[in-house]
Amino acid sequence: MIYSAHDTQVVNMMNFLQMDYFWTPFASNVIFELKYSAKCLREGAADETCFSVNVAFNGRPLLFPGCSGDLFTLEGCKYGEFFQYIGDKWYSGPSAPDLDAACNTEV
Repeated sequence: MIYSAHDTQVVNMMNFLQMDYFWTPFASNVIFELKYSAKCLREGAADETCFSVNVAFNGRPLLFPGCSGDLFTLEGCKYGEFFQYIGDKWYSGPSAPDLDAACNTEV
């Protein structure tokens, strides 16, 4: 998935991912790439262990804490590692299953 938008929106994505960046230039993008191992799907359990996720900001790979590399390189995350990383960042407060309601809650 390619996330390309105004710089202020791309900055929000980078903030959510908690990635360090200095400046978000014009025409910036964040690319999420889901990879799979055909061999694992064919011969293995055919579950999430056969998948990995790579994320790049303007073509530069983002390295996430707690990730040991994807199935092919030292960059990226195994699917379970990425899911855990995002889960730790995701909103889990009141009305979490309904984000519209959560965002309309007065504090």
